[in-house]
Amino acid sequence: PVLSLFGAPLRPVAEIRLRVSGLYRKLVASRLVPASAEELADVLQQPFCADTVVKNEPRTLIRRILLPDGTAAIVKTYRRRSLYDFSRESRTRFRAQREFDALGYLAEKTVPCSIPVCWGYGRDAQSGRFESLVTLEEPGVVGLKDYLRSARADQRWVQPVAALVRRAHDVGFYHGALAPRNILFRAGDDSGRCIMIDTPKSIVFRRPVTGTRMADHDLLVFLCEVNNVVGDAAVAAFLARYGMQAADIGPMVERVRNYRAGRNTRSRMRAASMLRKGLT
Repeated sequence: PVLSLFGAPLRPVAEIRLRVSGLYRKLVASRLVPASAEELADVLQQPFCADTVVKNEPRTLIRRILLPDGTAAIVKTYRRRSLYDFSRESRTRFRAQREFDALGYLAEKTVPCSIPVCWGYGRDAQSGRFESLVTLEEPGVVGLKDYLRSARADQRWVQPVAALVRRAHDVGFYHGALAPRNILFRAGDDSGRCIMIDTPKSIVFRRPVTGTRMADHDLLVFLCEVNNVVGDAAVAAFLARYGMQAADIGPMVERVRNYRAGRNTRSRMRAASMLRKGLT
């Protein structure tokens, strides 16, 4: 079965495609939640209050909604998309679509992640050309980046986050932007449960990526930022929990110390990953 963050069984991934009137030109809904595409379209196109807004920036709007059954969800809208980007993505895949597909894959493989509800695109007077992704809201979680910088931070995050990353790599999932901000961590109890979010740059392979350049890149990007905040000891502990051989941990810690993830590095890594994807 597909599982939510806290183990509740969910129905298998499936999609309903619907052209809707109003703001949305297209809406794609998952069967992971008990709501029809028509019901979701009605909820998404209703006016909303300022107190439901989590983040309001020129290019991004994040807000909370309640699904028809009362379940809390998060709507992330990418706004004011250029005509070039919109036209190009309509021929390939939209950013929200890429994230929806990636999260659906993780959910199907029982890798803890933000559960996708639907995605869609459209146009309105306030946001221009937009695309939106809706995911279930997980209670009691904080961004790992914020947690590591907080006064209450301890080592409880190491084991569950290392297990999460290893599980994703073992099912062939390359995140592509695995920064601490893209993992949500539940620090309020001893479970230390965590989930992956923000996956539009991910690539899925038919075989595990563990031990490949893609896995190393995910680890380097993630652990470089961890190292800057909490130091080498946490990095070494993470790699041990991830399952890296003891002889390889020291050299990897040294790579983390010296790693700088510039735009060119990320672009080359994505190109190499896409090439590998095409050859597998």
